[in-house]
Amino acid sequence: MVFDPQLDLAIASVLCPDGHTQERALLDAVLDTVEANDVWIADRNLCVSNFLFENWRSLTP
Repeated sequence: MVFDPQLDLAIASVLCPDGHTQERALLDAVLDTVEANDVWIADRNLCVSNFLFENWRSLTP
């Protein structure tokens, strides 16, 4: 879920029909919601090197 503190509202979420899917399997869909100047607070499931490098690559000119 992506939360916008200025709106005090969730503005995006990534859904999966399989309730047992590991969050890491959905990280590619999360990358589509990342924008420049975003601040992300995440737990250990989002701290995988591939996700972090792809995120950096997608925002680097």
